[in-house]
Amino acid sequence: MSYADNIKIKYDNQSINYTDTKVQYTINGSKIKSKYPGIIVDEISLASAKEVFSDSKIGLSYKFNKKKNTLELKRDGITLLLTLNSYTAKVNGKDETVPIVPRLVQFSDKTSRIYVPARYVAKTFGLDYTWDASTGVAAMTGKTVKIIKK
Repeated sequence: MSYADNIKIKYDNQSINYTDTKVQYTINGSKIKSKYPGIIVDEISLASAKEVFSDSKIGLSYKFNKKKNTLELKRDGITLLLTLNSYTAKVNGKDETVPIVPRLVQFSDKTSRIYVPARYVAKTFGLDYTWDASTGVAAMTGKTVKIIKK
């Protein structure tokens, strides 16, 4: 099992010395590169929305509205609107309940990332999602997009 080397993070106005599993994500067998690992909160995997779902071959468009505290993820006619610290999400305008609230996670290097429930986001966009607790890997399979190098 992969354990974090005491990652110091902040969320929900609490400083936490995170020592649980560092989650690694894959898409169709390829490792998704991410500077910040996924974390487990209340037995649910939370992933950096930008690194795992937008900057990877999953290719969701990513738009954060700081005033409203909302994150919009889109692809293939599906729009997912998540609100930080809220259990209510909207999928194509229809209310759904997320299993854990999306949140802003701040790391010890002062970088902040929006973390979202990984399985929920994957399933919303038609990806299969499997979790292997023994390796700390969340494997997703399904449609990807071609990454254009900038």
